[in-house]
Amino acid sequence: MIQEDFEQHVVKLQNALLGFAKSLTHNEDEAKDLLQETSLKALSNKAMYNDSGSIKSWLYTIMRNLFLNCRRQRLGKNLSLPILRYRIPMMYKVE
Repeated sequence: MIQEDFEQHVVKLQNALLGFAKSLTHNEDEAKDLLQETSLKALSNKAMYNDSGSIKSWLYTIMRNLFLNCRRQRLGKNLSLPILRYRIPMMYKVE
């Protein structure tokens, strides 16, 4: 995927990613920060993206991992993290 296409896909998915970020953080400002961190990480690591997979899934995974890493840092490294329940929107119809 050429760079312009990749960047356009990331920009196109901003609203969906913001909705996911809000569902994780339950806070508008934290969700916007998480969206920005996700976008920056994706753009700086675009060489790691595998064209055979869904870019949306890849971005959601980056966001979820950033969120979990931040939570772990806030809770302290010696504390276990409770299982977080979240819902990832369906990208396509499953029959």
